[in-house]
Amino acid sequence: MNAMDDFTITSVSLDKIRFATNYFFDTGIYFPKFSIIAFYYNLIPPTHPQMRIALYILTFITGAFALVTFFGDTFWCGPDPSVNW
Repeated sequence: MNAMDDFTITSVSLDKIRFATNYFFDTGIYFPKFSIIAFYYNLIPPTHPQMRIALYILTFITGAFALVTFFGDTFWCGPDPSVNW
């Protein structure tokens, strides 16, 4: 007997919207990260190779995490995303 028991909406279109909002959220999380990394590419001169290597590694790690997050959102329930709705 919860407060939200009467609020269960079983609509396919609402489930599709909820599924799509995951991508908007992830884009909102990773876009600022890539923007800051792009700023660092302008800030760190190429004459500092150790800092550039660290920046390349940071870019690779952030890109890998973003890719894993998007794949995780898409295939968290198996290879058929339509199971979500």
